[in-house]
Amino acid sequence: MRFSPVGNVVDTLILAGLLALVSVISVAQSVMHGKKPSSLFVVTMLVGIVAFVLIGYRAVFPPSGQAGLQLPPLQTSWIAAIDSLKTVQTAVTGVGIDNYEAAFTAAKQRSYNATNVWQINFNLASSMLLHIWTESGLLGLVMYMLVWVFVIREVQGLFAERDPQATMYAVWAAYLALVTIALPVSFITLFFTVVLCALLALKNNVYDEQEVSIDLQSLPLLYLSISLILLVAVGAGGYFASRAYAAEMQFKDSLDAVRANDGQKVYNSLVQAIRINPYIERYHVQMSQVNLLLANNLAQKKEKLTDQERQDIARFIQIAISEAKVPVQLNPQKVGYWNNLALVYRNIINVAEGAEAWTVASYRRAILQDPNNPLIRLNLGGVFYSLKDYTEAENQFRAAAGLKPDWPNAYYNLAWAQFQGKKYDDAIVNMENVLKTLDKKSEDYKKAK
Repeated sequence: MRFSPVGNVVDTLILAGLLALVSVISVAQSVMHGKKPSSLFVVTMLVGIVAFVLIGYRAVFPPSGQAGLQLPPLQTSWIAAIDSLKTVQTAVTGVGIDNYEAAFTAAKQRSYNATNVWQINFNLASSMLLHIWTESGLLGLVMYMLVWVFVIREVQGLFAERDPQATMYAVWAAYLALVTIALPVSFITLFFTVVLCALLALKNNVYDEQEVSIDLQSLPLLYLSISLILLVAVGAGGYFASRAYAAEMQFKDSLDAVRANDGQKVYNSLVQAIRINPYIERYHVQMSQVNLLLANNLAQKKEKLTDQERQDIARFIQIAISEAKVPVQLNPQKVGYWNNLALVYRNIINVAEGAEAWTVASYRRAILQDPNNPLIRLNLGGVFYSLKDYTEAENQFRAAAGLKPDWPNAYYNLAWAQFQGKKYDDAIVNMENVLKTLDKKSEDYKKAK
């Protein structure tokens, strides 16, 4: 587990880089003017530089057994942005906030399976600009670019006024602009962009000699209307924000309880999170998985089940199904929710009538949303194999191998489906394909050999 003071490695890297850069400029300006640099800026500079180098090195060259920094491919992110132009609505307003994963999934090409992140459907673009464009459309992109027009204009104004801090603001702005173009959307980037705009606005007030004042007291109705609107807006925003925060805290408590192996707290915290904010999809996904786990654990008891335990298993299964259905109803475009629903049905095939049909239907819907994903084909093939429908299993495993020709697992399952279907020659060929695609130094190669 990686520790990060601000949420993730990318945010920490951006923050360290910004602190180091601003400190370097401040120290350099002090030296150039013959002044002693501030001890605070010197310490911040050293800490920022060291942190930036160490975090960057660890992200690019991770320790053995850990994944490095995984970013979405630029090509797929660009295609997702371009695809948003296909309809007038998505071109203007985008695919919607928190809906980037669906756009990324739809934009994936078959060549994506040749990358080392082929199993990931990213919910962020490789560039913050592309992310804003895809989720908010051209309207959101233009509005964001207007922010940068303001920044550029104000920085130019500082140089025109020969402000001693003009260079620092220019470097700050250039750094954030580079991060906006080159890295995914980040809370740190957004936060310091807002801070930069606020400071530039304050600087503008210092140099702007024109004062514009409006006496609202002469317009009492307008004054009261504006005050009422602001009061309602702040009150409503505070109410919904507080409920969202409370729900997130309950969800966090449930995740902490998972690590502490406290099943009762996991369940209760999730119930509270859903009660406070029932429109967050991941709460329902987690709830479905928890209930499925509870049902499986109870069903695997060695002792004979009591009538109450059977009722509990049935109740857990019913809750797992109903909770898994909620996310696909709230957002049917996200393939992960269909995979979760299929997983729930797949786990109850032997105990619930018709579960196999619902499992197949859910996987087929997932394939419609993510047609170039070989993992879904492999999972669906596994369902058919367990149902002894070896012909359909073979079709799905062959499709998986076609989507990712360097995947030994696809050929291995294809070979076994063909073996069960008495296609022995084809099974031998595909078992040889397993050996061709495996690393000859791996344990799997030795076992297959």
